[in-house]
Amino acid sequence: RSSPVTGVQTCALPIWRHEMSNSIGEILNSKRRELGFSQTELASALAIDGIEVTNQAISKWETGVSQTKRY
Repeated sequence: RSSPVTGVQTCALPIWRHEMSNSIGEILNSKRRELGFSQTELASALAIDGIEVTNQAISKWETGVSQTKRY
């Protein structure tokens, strides 16, 4: 069955989102390590900018266990 908006198979969308979240997690992990931050240090740095997040959330994002909310 196709999506009326995109013409893409409806079953492909969840797969695409899963692949995308893994890519974002890998990028986040790579950049964090490049900067020499631990997950706790990154959470603290984000808090300075008013973004309240825990090191556990960052871990989940990096491993693809959890995703950020999409607005």
